Amino acid sequence: MATAIGNSTAVVATSSDTVVRPALTVLFRLAIGPGADYYVPRFVAYERAGHARPGWHWPALLFPPIWAFYRRLWGAGLCYALLSLLGAVAFVGFIAPRVEESTPHWIAFAILMIWVVPSVLSAISANPLLYGRVRRLIRRAESESHGPSHAASWFGMRRPTSSLGGLLCGGLLMAVLLAAVFPQLRSAYVERTARAKLSNTVEAVRWLELRIEEAWLRNQPFSRLVTETGLVFRPDSTLLAEVKVNDTDGRLRLDLDQTLPELAGKAILLAPALDLAGSVRWFCIPVDIPERFLPVQCRSRTLESDLLQRWREGLRSSGADLRAAIRDLFERTPH
Repeated sequence: MATAIGNSTAVVATSSDTVVRPALTVLFRLAIGPGADYYVPRFVAYERAGHARPGWHWPALLFPPIWAFYRRLWGAGLCYALLSLLGAVAFVGFIAPRVEESTPHWIAFAILMIWVVPSVLSAISANPLLYGRVRRLIRRAESESHGPSHAASWFGMRRPTSSLGGLLCGGLLMAVLLAAVFPQLRSAYVERTARAKLSNTVEAVRWLELRIEEAWLRNQPFSRLVTETGLVFRPDSTLLAEVKVNDTDGRLRLDLDQTLPELAGKAILLAPALDLAGSVRWFCIPVDIPERFLPVQCRSRTLESDLLQRWREGLRSSGADLRAAIRDLFERTPH
């Protein structure tokens, strides 16, 4: 059964396949230009199937904006660059603060979000996007011409690719993208390093917390504990400049050294307090340290959040127990 679709795709359909007219393959080559041997068989397959489908394109994987601008896919080039930018924003805003395990994990997630995922999406969508552009050009050429020969002449007056656009526009856009992303990545990495080192610093005095808890539960004076064990010292640590123990309530003060300029001269207070069950709990109280640098221990163990949790727990207990818990908390923690 013969079916005519406009002036551009006169095809003959059988029960199982669609045969594309030879003139269309010639127009494909003229519209594509360089690389036609790669694209034409795929575009003919799209014609036979009646629609484009995702594929794989290595140049679009390696240099998405450059390839798109070279092929005069201006909108696609901008979208490919925005994909990398959105990946960087998603990494810095949502993933980087949650990747605390190691530097290789951090770098791997950064590469995944900023380069791998956007590039894979570009490689998958490259052939269908170019096919759509070429198909539109062929429809335009045939609508403005009186036959295949005139349509071929129409393509002869136009360049199918733009080397200047690919190198200049694509390269410039990638340079701008790197300039926009690199400061964000550097800031996220500095914050991650600070959180990791602060976490190690807090964990380094965990043994000291256990000694203080023991003295607390046994109702022993902290001044005697400091005298006997020499707990006021300058440990060999990358961030600890000095550790001080308050001989009144067992509070620890961790003074930080000059290793990280963002944390130089700052401190962390670790304050013990009894919870409703009579166990000792520690509150991490940062002194002039921005929240983005705080490790998990200090973000989840702040005085305010724990007080709110204890308040909610206290609503289920008697009013007297609640008042006693709050009074005990403020008596044993610094103001």
